Amino acid sequence: MARKTRSTSRSKGSADVLSIGVDLGATRIKVGVLDASGEAVLPETVVERTEAKKPVDVGVGNIVRAVKEARRRADVPWTRICGVGIGSPGTIDQARGVILDAVNFSSGWRDLAICDQVGKAVGVPVLLENDANAFAFGEYSVQAKRVPTIVVLTLGTGLGSGLVRRGSILPVFEAGHIDIRGREGRMCGCGETGCLEAYVSTTALKKRAQDLIDGGRAPALKKAWKRTKDPVKELYTLAAEGDSACATLVDRTARFLADGCRTIMHMHDPDAIHLTGGMAALGGDEFAAKVEAYTKERVLRTLVEHTRVVRGTLDPQSGWVGAAYLARKKFAKS
Repeated sequence: MARKTRSTSRSKGSADVLSIGVDLGATRIKVGVLDASGEAVLPETVVERTEAKKPVDVGVGNIVRAVKEARRRADVPWTRICGVGIGSPGTIDQARGVILDAVNFSSGWRDLAICDQVGKAVGVPVLLENDANAFAFGEYSVQAKRVPTIVVLTLGTGLGSGLVRRGSILPVFEAGHIDIRGREGRMCGCGETGCLEAYVSTTALKKRAQDLIDGGRAPALKKAWKRTKDPVKELYTLAAEGDSACATLVDRTARFLADGCRTIMHMHDPDAIHLTGGMAALGGDEFAAKVEAYTKERVLRTLVEHTRVVRGTLDPQSGWVGAAYLARKKFAKS
């Protein structure tokens, strides 16, 4: 069921105008409808497969179909939809509404004028935003009154990050490439070594777990590794069940993430750091609490009580909620 959300920020436009948000992932497309008060209109998020490796027309068609289905389920005319917001992975040209490059998507997604294509198909204006920024704005939207500045870290295949300060997205915020281990650290997908992403993404965690297995230090994990389709989930399950090797690996992951949070706190002084994505969900509140405790062991005294490190409030809906808010902010008439 979709979680009801409410924004404390001022909405723009008529109270009966709605916006649609799209969270575009390499595997799934998640779409929802938001009203002026910041509540999800639909009881369930519309989910469609992306089919990102197929010709791009297939994926764009899936987005259009999901958007149309969300509008149909909302049972409102298109005249009540002020616009659509799309949160996309990879690099984008927001001004032109173009996806420049999206990792794990087919080559047809490069230099794709997604806003024009979707806009023509549904008949309303479309906004494009980086998916991590959309996640961050979604989390910010339900915290704005109490939390002026929020950082959101999305722990998935890579490490996405976004920073919102008093309603404005910081344009460039790449927390995944904070250097936590220097030149002797693990290789990151960006080509450098020692990056935070090389230690706390699901990709990195699988590699570190495989090192344990290859070294004969995790027999239970080795047995589980052969049968599972979700090795990271198995890792967290075994850790929760008391397997020492897995518990140590999860604990070290929390410490690595804390190293990154420490740098973020000293550089940006946020009121909150929200952990979202698959790994954050698997670790739950206990994992977030560990990250917070390890972070605060090594930050300036004035920051210890000022900044919270917690699980995301809306996760896994943050992406489409943030995209919908941004669409409303841009397209709704005052």
